[in-house]
Amino acid sequence: MKKYLILFIPLLLTLSCTKEKNYPDDEWYVHFVAIPTEKANVNKEHDAIVTLPWGHDEKFLFRATYDQIYGPYQKGTRIWFLVDTPHLDTYDVQLWISHERKDFQLAYAGKNQIDLILP
Repeated sequence: MKKYLILFIPLLLTLSCTKEKNYPDDEWYVHFVAIPTEKANVNKEHDAIVTLPWGHDEKFLFRATYDQIYGPYQKGTRIWFLVDTPHLDTYDVQLWISHERKDFQLAYAGKNQIDLILP
């Protein structure tokens, strides 16, 4: 029995190392940005609702701008970003994405909300 265990442990180590080596290819970081337009009331707190890496949406309060990076996400994750205001044209929102937090690329820009699936 010890003989099989001795053979099995190196196999497990090899598989786990291989898995860790490939894992960063699927790591995405997301930079959420909300910039007020002239219609925004920056004296009032607004809700920013974002999808977090652990799979649920979370609400954060902010006044003028929202600028946060979260990760790692996995490819294929649905990312939602909403600046909740009475009118849906008060914030310019941007979603920047990157592998391993390097060279962020603009993935989407719009007004008040974004719904995107990571490639």
